[in-house]
Parts: sequence; structure tokens; C-alpha cells
Amino acid sequence: MVSESLEPCNRTRRHLLVLGVLIVASVGSTACSTQAPTIAHVHIGHAITGHASTPKQVGYFQLAEEQAVAAVAVVDEFDSSVALDRQLETLWATMKFGDEFSFNQVLQEASNHMVYAANSEDASANVRAGANEFEAAIQGMLVRTDLIELYINETKNSSSAEETMQYAEEVATLVRTNLNGEDIDNNGQIGDTPEEYGIRQLRRDIDTMIAAENPPYRTVDRWFLFNLIRMPSGDWIFRRNKSGTSTGY
Repeated sequence: MVSESLEPCNRTRRHLLVLGVLIVASVGSTACSTQAPTIAHVHIGHAITGHASTPKQVGYFQLAEEQAVAAVAVVDEFDSSVALDRQLETLWATMKFGDEFSFNQVLQEASNHMVYAANSEDASANVRAGANEFEAAIQGMLVRTDLIELYINETKNSSSAEETMQYAEEVATLVRTNLNGEDIDNNGQIGDTPEEYGIRQLRRDIDTMIAAENPPYRTVDRWFLFNLIRMPSGDWIFRRNKSGTSTGY
């Protein structure tokens, strides 16, 4: 990733001044000479590449993608000869990595970091537009996932095998739509409106936004990903803690 000009590079130098100590470690001291990322690009990296807080430290959107693909694999294997309530519980577990990393939570976090990127001083108009579109595009997926949870909970209270089957079929449709999108207006295209979006359409838009960045977006080095923090003033800076290990926002 490259800085947009000498001035953003100078701002990056100022951001590296934390608690009166200039980071002089090999990565930090040469941040500009090694083409340090813009703050906006680091936030995009948190969404799509890596974040210190996630399982396996992957990006929030990458985690949502993995969950969506895994959920479809589960519903594709639904077996009417096996208790559907247990299969639905397995599905819900697949859509979560602990209480803090449900599909909706990681999708919302990905959107939050895109908004952080858009609000950064060094954000391009392209990033600002892309973040707004991202935020709108996830809304349908959030609603579908809420419905999935509702239907799964309803099966626990149902004594009717037929009703449970209907719930399972609806859940399977919602899960597949969250991954593949839906042609709601029947015009032969998926993604004309945010309501039609699934993960695949959102990935397409992310790739398009990144391809349009000038200077070009490059995968952010993990040091920068894991050492970006927010100060009480609202400024974003890079840091290295006293033990020398990396920490990140």
C-alpha cells in the first residue's frame, strides 16, 4: 500500500509519535520510506484482511464469508431422516465463533471499519462512496439472519414435524440467499438494490472499490493492522507497547 502524497506521509510520521516517543523499530522508523499505508487503507485491511481480535486474526468480512459458505454447506446436507431441530442447532453454531463473532456481529464490524476508513482524513472519494454502499448492502443480510435465529428458536417449541420441516426449508432459503443474493425484482440480475445483496455481491463491490483506488490499494502489512489505535482525541495512530509485542484496535 502506498501513501497518497508527501503530505499524508508526513501525517503518518506524526501519527507514529505516541506518548512522546517516536517508534524507531525497523518497521516503524522506515514507515514512509517503505510506503506506509494510509489510515483509511488500514481500516479497509481490518475489514478484509486481518484484525487482532478475530479468530485466526482474519478480517471481519473474511470471517463473515467463511461463516456464510459453511452455513450453506450445512443446509445442503439437511437430512429429513435426522432430527431437524438438532441439524438447525448445528447450523446456528456454524454461524457463530463464540458469542462475540456471530455472522451479524462480524458483518456489522466489517461495516464499522469501512466507515472508519471513510471518515479518515486520507480517505479517497472512492472509499467514502464504497463505505456508504457497504453499510446499506448488509442490512438485508442482517434481517435474514435475525429471521434464521427466530425460525430455529421456533422449532424448539414446535411439536409438529411438518411445521419443523417448513421452518427448516425457510431457513435453508435464507442461508443460501445470504451467500448468493436474490433477484427480488426478477430482472435477471442480482444486486440491483441493497435488498438483493448476499455476501458474493458484497465481495464483488469490495473488489471493485479496491481496484479503483489511486494510488492503488495493496494488502496492508500485519504490523500496521495490529498497531493502529484510537486516541481520546479521536485521532488514529500506530503504536508498539512496552513489551514490544503488537497491539491493535
